Amino acid sequence: MNICYSTIKENRTFDFFKHSGYKIYNYSIFDLPGQPTVAKSSLLHGKTKPITSQTFTYRILKQLGYHLVKDFRLKFAIEGIIYKELKGNEKIYTLTQKTAREKSPGPKFVYTHLLMPHYPYYFDSKGNATPIEKLTESYNLNEKAYTEYLQYTNKKLLSLIDHIRVSSPAPPIIILMGDHGFRQYRQKVEQKYNFLNFNAVFFPDSNYTGFYKRMSNVNQFRVILNSQFGQQLPILKDSMSYLRP
Repeated sequence: MNICYSTIKENRTFDFFKHSGYKIYNYSIFDLPGQPTVAKSSLLHGKTKPITSQTFTYRILKQLGYHLVKDFRLKFAIEGIIYKELKGNEKIYTLTQKTAREKSPGPKFVYTHLLMPHYPYYFDSKGNATPIEKLTESYNLNEKAYTEYLQYTNKKLLSLIDHIRVSSPAPPIIILMGDHGFRQYRQKVEQKYNFLNFNAVFFPDSNYTGFYKRMSNVNQFRVILNSQFGQQLPILKDSMSYLRP
């Protein structure tokens, strides 16, 4: 996991855009050089957490946090534990809107990473808040709740994309892609279903000739850089990596 985090932090795509005069805006859950994350996620394990999470002290603190939320309903515990991802999503969403409409002296690359429709499923399809009693780990297998939150997410994403297209001072390139597919199956399924992620792009010139069906994420930016930035990167074999603890 730490090798993966390091690869994300020192990735060559951002290096290319930096050297091309782009200003990078990091609105993700990952740290980038000189730009720490604006919304830390509980989904990412720290360097020592895989070890310390098995200790007696950590387990006591985890149980204490659970009871502070469930039994005592303390506000600071609820906001810090149950609604941590929601607050992060809201902050990232707002920053993306703000940056889209701001004029800048040069081009900008905005990296937005929303944990939606990732669990917890905070809203139903109409935007009604999910009761806190259902925002537990046992509820992440509820396919109806996931589908409702997915419908809510679709509306939020469409609204954000419309905002970017209307507000951007210059015609933008927009990339909307998931990092994985649905993974909370009750029954055993083929691993490929874990990686059937959403992938869509918008180019101002409408030239999408480099894209093809069933393209995996490894070739996404290679096609974009070739078609929109005059590069000649080879297309890799479509593949995926699955990490297990």
